[in-house]
Amino acid sequence: MVSGKYFNKGVKALDSPHVGHVVRETDDLIVVFGEGDERYDIPKSAIRFVSGNVLIDDNFHEIVKKYRVKRDAPLPSTKKDPWTNPGDVDLATYEKQYPKSLFNKGVRSQDEEHVGHVMKETGDMMVIWGHYDWRFDVPKSKIIAVGRNVILGMDYKEVFKYKVDRNAPLPTGEPVEKLAEELPFEEGAQNIPKKRLEAFIAQDRLDSVLRTLNSLNLVATYSDSKGNVSNMAYLMTIVDAHRVDDIVSAIRGAAGSGTTNVGNMIISDVQEVLKI
Repeated sequence: MVSGKYFNKGVKALDSPHVGHVVRETDDLIVVFGEGDERYDIPKSAIRFVSGNVLIDDNFHEIVKKYRVKRDAPLPSTKKDPWTNPGDVDLATYEKQYPKSLFNKGVRSQDEEHVGHVMKETGDMMVIWGHYDWRFDVPKSKIIAVGRNVILGMDYKEVFKYKVDRNAPLPTGEPVEKLAEELPFEEGAQNIPKKRLEAFIAQDRLDSVLRTLNSLNLVATYSDSKGNVSNMAYLMTIVDAHRVDDIVSAIRGAAGSGTTNVGNMIISDVQEVLKI
């Protein structure tokens, strides 16, 4: 399934039964929309386990401190996101290119209550994700104004006439997982610039480095030695260009580099990545 195993699952902290719901998934992150305008971009390495919900290995205040971002901050680029440009694309750019779209706009009732955010629209309907696991499929005929927010011509209590099960099929009849696919926009997101990262490290630190890369959802090829470099292991991985600094720091930490030189890294451009 294109959407991966996290999409639309509830997210819990160690001390909180509800943080929000996963609305986007990349190779290394889940984007979680919480109550109001809350949003958390949480690395998959912070997930303790997944079943009916996603449990984050932190208390709620730690999640807020470490992972909270502005709701309208650039969304991580992935084939599951509705962006046509490579790299991070902000919502203002998306809305400028597609001005008719209501995607991700906040929705408020006429008595100034926050209803949620638009996750999908059809010709005559909006799919709105609200607090907790609430979802509202509201006719566009109920809209009285559109600016930074979509304003509905009803009081908040009336909105619940349009509440549906979170996992119900979309108004188009498609499964809810379709929200995560956005297939017409898939091609551009595949062109994220890549870098080849090669490392020569002390052999006794290879396992530590490989565990670190695995926690970052990276796959590496490796060998105990290469050429005539004695007591050194070699590994290579392909990473998104914008992640290079973070990956280099993680490898340095895992390799135990400090005052002693325990290896070297080479970073080079990747022209194309082909699937075998």
